[in-house]
Amino acid sequence: MSIEAAEANYFEAWRLLAANVATGIVEEDDEILFAAGGGPVAYFNSAFVKPPARPSTCARRAAAFFRDRHLPFVIRFRDEGDPAAAEACEAIGLVGAGESPIMNADVDAMPSLGPGFDVRVVDAGNYDEHVETMATGFGLPAGILRSFFTVDLFGRGPFEAFTAYDPATGQPASTAALILSDGVAGIYNVATPEPFRRRGFGEATTRAAVDAGRRHGCSLATLQASEMGDPIYERMGFRTVARWLTYAGE
Repeated sequence: MSIEAAEANYFEAWRLLAANVATGIVEEDDEILFAAGGGPVAYFNSAFVKPPARPSTCARRAAAFFRDRHLPFVIRFRDEGDPAAAEACEAIGLVGAGESPIMNADVDAMPSLGPGFDVRVVDAGNYDEHVETMATGFGLPAGILRSFFTVDLFGRGPFEAFTAYDPATGQPASTAALILSDGVAGIYNVATPEPFRRRGFGEATTRAAVDAGRRHGCSLATLQASEMGDPIYERMGFRTVARWLTYAGE
């Protein structure tokens, strides 16, 4: 399964979201994609080193970009076992901020969402509860998420989002989003607040997003998994094809 296609979707997702923010920055060349919201959270001010560019040669340039703008930031690059990459980041005062697997799956081989779950497409009517649920699930301020995921983004072009509801209470229980690029269904924002975890809601929204990608003609689904989500996605048919390393600075 194509690592490059998955990465291209990841880059396109960040271009789309950063460009949607009033203070957003999207700049890139053959080596680096800068995609930033311009706010105070490092995670949302990102520099992506584009393979085959070497992180060890790009780290200083990426750090200078954000430091000149007085923004906290992260630099992300594919892990290819090069110790010089980590050394270059640490030499300019960056600290390791974890890693995330790129996981791919064959859309045609993945079963559709089965009965028993109430998953709805997000629109203006359920936008607020979707964002609040995502914020609670991720432990992030809802205001920051609203700046990226504005109401007019939902249902527009390559972006769709989904909310699962608890059939017993009618409460929103989990979220997911779909970003389309060149036959790839990128799955993002799978967030489930603590009271609804381990009950299948996250898997339900993920399957709903994959199903939507299938309807759009996608053959590949891709996502970046958290440690908690990794075994769920493995069970669904996703497999790790590469890993992103993250270093943070200010």
